[in-house]
Amino acid sequence: MTAHGAVDVAAARGKLREVPEKHVTKRILRVSTATDWPAVRWIGPLRTTIVATVAVSIGIAIYGPSGAFPFAVGTLFVGFADQRGEFDERVRGLLIAGVLVTTATFIGVAVSGNFLAHIVAAGIFAAFCGYIGLAGPRAALAGVVALVAFAAFSGTPEPLSAVLPTTLKVLISAAVMTTVIVVPMLAGRLGGLRTDVVVALRAQAMALRGMIGGIDGTNAAGKLVAARGRVAASGCYGKTLEWLEQMLGDAEAIRFGFLALHGALDERSLQQQERVDHFKRTADQLLMALAGALEIPASRRRIAPALEAFNAAAGAASADGLGPRSAAALARTETATRSLSQSVAGRWPIGLQCQFSRRLTAPMQPLSNLLHRRDPGSVFTRHAIRVAGLFLIATAIAQLDPLNHSYWIPLTVAWITKPDFAGTTLRVVERVLGTLIGVVASALLIELIGSSIPLELAMFAAGSMITVLFIVANYTLCTVGVTIWLMAVLDMGAAPTGGRVVQTFAAGLLVIGASRLWPTRTSSHAGAGLADLASALRNYCASIIGPDRAGRNQTRALMLAASLKATTVVEDSGHEPGRHLLHYDYAVEIDEDLRAATAIAASYDELAEGELSAQLASGQGQITERSLSDLDDLAVRLTAIQESGVVTLGAGQHPDAATAFERLVNEADHQLDELALYRQSLTAH
Repeated sequence: MTAHGAVDVAAARGKLREVPEKHVTKRILRVSTATDWPAVRWIGPLRTTIVATVAVSIGIAIYGPSGAFPFAVGTLFVGFADQRGEFDERVRGLLIAGVLVTTATFIGVAVSGNFLAHIVAAGIFAAFCGYIGLAGPRAALAGVVALVAFAAFSGTPEPLSAVLPTTLKVLISAAVMTTVIVVPMLAGRLGGLRTDVVVALRAQAMALRGMIGGIDGTNAAGKLVAARGRVAASGCYGKTLEWLEQMLGDAEAIRFGFLALHGALDERSLQQQERVDHFKRTADQLLMALAGALEIPASRRRIAPALEAFNAAAGAASADGLGPRSAAALARTETATRSLSQSVAGRWPIGLQCQFSRRLTAPMQPLSNLLHRRDPGSVFTRHAIRVAGLFLIATAIAQLDPLNHSYWIPLTVAWITKPDFAGTTLRVVERVLGTLIGVVASALLIELIGSSIPLELAMFAAGSMITVLFIVANYTLCTVGVTIWLMAVLDMGAAPTGGRVVQTFAAGLLVIGASRLWPTRTSSHAGAGLADLASALRNYCASIIGPDRAGRNQTRALMLAASLKATTVVEDSGHEPGRHLLHYDYAVEIDEDLRAATAIAASYDELAEGELSAQLASGQGQITERSLSDLDDLAVRLTAIQESGVVTLGAGQHPDAATAFERLVNEADHQLDELALYRQSLTAH
């Protein structure tokens, strides 16, 4: 197959059938119902639920059922904003959320009785809440909850005399929730950072079981990267910082070791592989035990038996005459896992021994982004314009809606509008599914039990727990919880089941329509992400087999970062309807081929220099100069797609590809040839 040869369209179609057809609707439904179990934690959500339920109970006792909502908003919305991290980062996020939600309450109640003022305020406030995402993910989340609060309060008209009392209730409850969260941090327990490590270890353990994308997937890698970033921003120093970084460094080494172990699969017999599989099972059980001990110190007694089983499995696997690459990868994994076990089983530098800064620093970079970035093509500039227009239209529709509680459409628009098309599409589906389930469940409860204050509190507590528990792990279930507690504090006795579902559908159609008219596409970057991965993999391989391996650590880090970015953007593009620069099916195949090649390269990285030289001298090395040249060519072709949108046929394959690594690179290149044929077949018809 050459760039100048004739194209056999019929043959091309036959080849194209080998690529499984995947529909965006099925992908979105699958993702929207999947749960990121490593991110499901109980302690924080339980605390938030208890504080919010007590606050709502006090509100009902003093002001009656109508007094529940302000206390619910102040506690829950600030609780939503408390993502993981440590003192400076978390406190700043809590304060931003508290100030914005209180401000939203004040403005929302003040304009709730005036149609024109309501419309004008809705557009301006929505633009502000969309734009502040430039300051970072916590500011973006605070903007979302503030806009939701504005929609709820402005959509439930109150007299001007209620502005200050309602705002004060929200402010007090927000302050209470902030205090409850901050006090343990002041004690130096490092609950947030420990949870980050817990989530990273759980993700890795589940990846070893073949769940959530596997050991080379984005879940395990992304959570390690996120934990690294939060530790760096935490203000920890001394032994505390060393402890956290040592655990995360060991976790990264374990992940890379298992990746390398998978890449050396070709040199193991079936019997050896069975022992390696048993070793993996004991490793995931040990990682789960370590994660549990970090979260609940009393469970550290479970580490010893899990470590004993791990050591026995490691001894059995390594005693079976493994090949040099498998043995080196297994040894790396053993060393890192035992080091991690010592860090968790030993004395923790927290509490009185904790070394971290309790000072609040000025967020100079986020402020600089807000004040100086006025690029009209920026994702968040476009998002601010889009969300302002959508929210204004939704508010106008809601004001003209004869049904009571007309806040639902703008509230839903605020929840589901995301800066990117992929995120918005997924949010719409999750919101519709979650609202449908939540409305039906609430209506059935009210119908079976009858409207009452105890039921209202029970529904509020259950809905709050579900919401906070799954806010990161499963947005569909999170929406179920949001719907239940909102109906408990605002719709109790009314149960407008059909109306809520219809309004949610209307909001979803509005958001999807705007996103299609003026999209910010993730898929437009898939070619660039894969091109970066091909280049980074090429440089990494060159540093492995080259005469000077001193730069290997740097090229490895760049390659792993490029792999995470490429896989993430490819996965996200699968949620975007419409035509892509690089068709999703082909992008997935290329990404999988390059990740498999990465595992092979990693298995050579583990070899000592003498062993590597011996393999290369004997011709047993899978990474060849020709494969490096092919990676360069692949990167050039992917970059051309990104820059011009045109896919051309390549200069030809290497049918005599001698190694698995060469075949994987060739297969990735072949996917682009098939894509070129596919597009030519579409043009011909």
